[in-house]
Amino acid sequence: MSSDFDALEPGQTLGPYEIVEEIGRGGMGVVYKAHESALNRTVALKVLPDHLAANPGFIQRFTREAQSAAALHHPGIVTIFSVGKHEKTHYIAMEFVKGATLAEVLEVGGPFDVPRALAVAAEICEALGEAHENNIIHRDIKPHNIMLDDKNRVKMTDFGLAKAVNDQTLTTAGFILGTPTHMSPEPCNGQPADQRSDLYSVGVVLYEMLTGNPPYSGETPLSLMRQIADMPFPNIREKLPDVPEEVVRIIETFVAKNPDDRYQSGEEACEELRAAMGGRAVP
Repeated sequence: MSSDFDALEPGQTLGPYEIVEEIGRGGMGVVYKAHESALNRTVALKVLPDHLAANPGFIQRFTREAQSAAALHHPGIVTIFSVGKHEKTHYIAMEFVKGATLAEVLEVGGPFDVPRALAVAAEICEALGEAHENNIIHRDIKPHNIMLDDKNRVKMTDFGLAKAVNDQTLTTAGFILGTPTHMSPEPCNGQPADQRSDLYSVGVVLYEMLTGNPPYSGETPLSLMRQIADMPFPNIREKLPDVPEEVVRIIETFVAKNPDDRYQSGEEACEELRAAMGGRAVP
């Protein structure tokens, strides 16, 4: 096991939080279920890996972004409680969600039918609309950062963390955070991301919910980024010939190469998705 991911054992404490168990891990850290005795509540505790936490510029940027994200109050966004440090370990305490990531749900159950995929995408866009109105761009929309709780409601996570990583321009030093399967063309071309970049990624997530796989694949992150920047987005009807024309149009609008041709806000996209699904909720 990498030193970036040395496991914490049940019973260990980080500040006011006592570790219960590990519940997930990825390029941005390890997530634990933990208990905060002072408020008698369960939290999700994300411990930042050493290669990020050792960078003072990253910590400064992350703290600033996390403070902004903590101001978001929306049922579709995981609430950030605190950002802290215990000895050399930096962590984020946030709302604990009973459920699974969208990535886990798709891995176990396979692709969604059209009504469910549209409903989940609509909830994602509604949450993003709230964030974008507060000038917060996620920059890393993907199934691993989307939770579905035990009532199938969307909970978006990792606001602020992705932006802090990007602000530190770690990619310019040859570091790419994960595999950029859901990245928009803008960062692939060295251009700044905005709210429409998040919405592009929602279109990729919608495509994946319906087909079971993201649209592009590559042997390296850089080759994948070149495909995203240069190749036409695959027509979903190549995999799902019977998908409704309205759904094809919605996906094409989300993933237009030119941001001006996409949905311009989460609210606009949400309205179109809900109209296409006839107002039905997630089954």
